[in-house]
Amino acid sequence: MRVAPFLHWMHQLLLGTCIVFAQAPLHATEIDWLAIGDARGFIAPCGCDPHTDLGGIKRIATLLHREHLTHPAALILHLGNSISLLPEDARKNTFIQKALAELPLTASLYNEGELLHPEGLADLPYVLSNAKKKGVYQSMRRVSTYEIWGFTWAESIESQVETWAQFESAHHSEWEKTDPAIQRILLFSGPTSMLQAASHHPWALIVSANTNKYGDAIGDEERKDPARLVRLDHPFVRMVPLAGQGVLRGGSLTLSDTPSLASLLQPDASTQIKNTPRSPLERIEITWLDTQYEEASPAAALFAQYEKEEAEFFEQQREKKKREQAESPFAGSAACKGCHASAYGIWEHSKHAHAYGTLQDKNKHHISECVGCHVVGFSKPGGFISAEDTPHLAGVQCENCHGPRKAHSMNPTLKGEAATPCVACHKQPHSPAFSESTYWEKIHHGR
Repeated sequence: MRVAPFLHWMHQLLLGTCIVFAQAPLHATEIDWLAIGDARGFIAPCGCDPHTDLGGIKRIATLLHREHLTHPAALILHLGNSISLLPEDARKNTFIQKALAELPLTASLYNEGELLHPEGLADLPYVLSNAKKKGVYQSMRRVSTYEIWGFTWAESIESQVETWAQFESAHHSEWEKTDPAIQRILLFSGPTSMLQAASHHPWALIVSANTNKYGDAIGDEERKDPARLVRLDHPFVRMVPLAGQGVLRGGSLTLSDTPSLASLLQPDASTQIKNTPRSPLERIEITWLDTQYEEASPAAALFAQYEKEEAEFFEQQREKKKREQAESPFAGSAACKGCHASAYGIWEHSKHAHAYGTLQDKNKHHISECVGCHVVGFSKPGGFISAEDTPHLAGVQCENCHGPRKAHSMNPTLKGEAATPCVACHKQPHSPAFSESTYWEKIHHGR
């Protein structure tokens, strides 16, 4: 029974960016819907590797606005968890909230991230049906002929939300009252045991948040194996891709390709809109957000403002770091050349030596979270400040791996810190194909 869906997944993986799933529940096919969520603070892909160059606020906005123009009645469901829980990501979270507020969302699950960090959240159509504090959150949203419920549970928030058993006990009699004119939808976030209990009720559609925990690495595993996004065989429940890398689709939205947003925004677009129909065997049930969705993004101006403020913050930190430079423990690779000429020669012709240049080419050399893996000691006192202030520390150099060596360069008998492992930077999503044995051969050197 599982062979045909598997062949479809493999077929679509070979053809392009859209993945085909098996037949959805009977009632769910009657609902036109899109679902996103679990961005986890992932505002934009770094672009370090084409395999993980997916998702981001600009691309989500492009696809959702495109589909909303051509399918205005389609439900757009957000599973929450779009903010980062890290204190240093406060600025980023502000822009994520602004971007979410501009999306044509129908309903948004008040999930773990929102409950842990309720401050500064955007005014979205949130729903949380199993909150212990009644009257604080909207329990159910009625949209046209749909009732949209939201269930969230995790150990980190168990003091704020009811378990499925408690929630079910409170609403069981209400759900037993069937109305053929009403279709109930459940936005779900929680363990499989609770999802199995939830699936016993006649929901027209269940969409799940991603089951990866906050802090889990963002990679390309889900794109390689879309079966990871399937939670239950019956009813057929899918979860949104991690980090907003893709958008789930349902109903008639799986049977056609919508024109690009740029073409839809033309003055005479109403006479040009022609969807490309697909057969049921070619159903598109997830669209991966690759670089083509950068085009004409409604969030482009907002994202430009974010990058501007990141550059301003970079400059503020620059002035602070200048005061630490006098006692810098870093020497720069030039200081190593005299005694380690062979190793220096190998490094000089490696991609490591030009790592900072790749940031400049992408205009990301003022984005703090990017700079750290492309220079020496950016997050440490006396490390890289800017290309103008510390040009000798630009690029990935000897001290990225071997630690600060200024004292050693002045007195070779002095040893430095322990070596830093490659995986400090060569990790998901920046370097998904990293293999120490393979990569080491590219920079192999020794005494």
